[in-house]
Amino acid sequence: TGLKLMNQIPDRDWAKLRLAFETNALILVVGPMLSSVPDAAGAAVPMQTALAQHLAGELDEDRQPDPGTDLTTVAGLLVRDKGRMTLEVAMDGFFRKPIPISPVQEALAQLPFHIIINVAHDKQICAALDRFNVKYREEYYNFRQPRDFVYDPNDNRTFVYHLLGAVNCKDDATGQVNKTFGSLVMTGADQVESLKQVVQTERKIPNSLLAELNDSKTYLFVGFNFDAWYLRLLLYSLGLSDNADAMPSWALHTGPNELSYSTTAFFSSRYKINFLKLPEAD
Repeated sequence: TGLKLMNQIPDRDWAKLRLAFETNALILVVGPMLSSVPDAAGAAVPMQTALAQHLAGELDEDRQPDPGTDLTTVAGLLVRDKGRMTLEVAMDGFFRKPIPISPVQEALAQLPFHIIINVAHDKQICAALDRFNVKYREEYYNFRQPRDFVYDPNDNRTFVYHLLGAVNCKDDATGQVNKTFGSLVMTGADQVESLKQVVQTERKIPNSLLAELNDSKTYLFVGFNFDAWYLRLLLYSLGLSDNADAMPSWALHTGPNELSYSTTAFFSSRYKINFLKLPEAD
């Protein structure tokens, strides 16, 4: 596996990737497609699919969407019919059940990332860190009510930042776990509002963290479908650029189809992202 991976990356870039790890300059960005839950028959169902089905169950029988309707649409329908509180209560019910930690999440949790950006509705990467007794601090972006915090690059703990909000989050000062469902980006309207806010001056990601998300960092994206439209703006909000001196980043596309040439060309030219044709475990 190591040889396969190395053969896909030129020696000079492999050296950059290794150096980025050694200098705490490699940032892990975790997408929503790493988590799955077992269905009634024990088969693994993608987390987003299972959550969409769970939320659809809250709708009246005559308002049920077609099977396979995506999570964002179902969440929007539930808010329209029943209100935001019903959505948050349903989310609470879903995440109270034990959710498996995937082997890929376990593997990632054992690697020495200093910053992890979580772009999933679940917190399974934190559960994986807990399993291996990795000390971490977590914060979350709230597009409704900006959270001002100071990122300390000298803190030896792993820093986990939930970019789409969080199910619940531990307060670093008190250690108390608070319900933070209101921060979650769930509906299409949430996506638009969140992206609008995150690039605006008054509600952007705190400067202390943005200072770390710069051209000198290398990013590793795992668990994403790069055909999703919002990723293009999301990466802009993380400060990735097309600066000629910017470090190259790496990504595993886990969507259902092969990436189109136009998508590959966009991300490679705009954000210097190289796509690896490997299974996540490799």
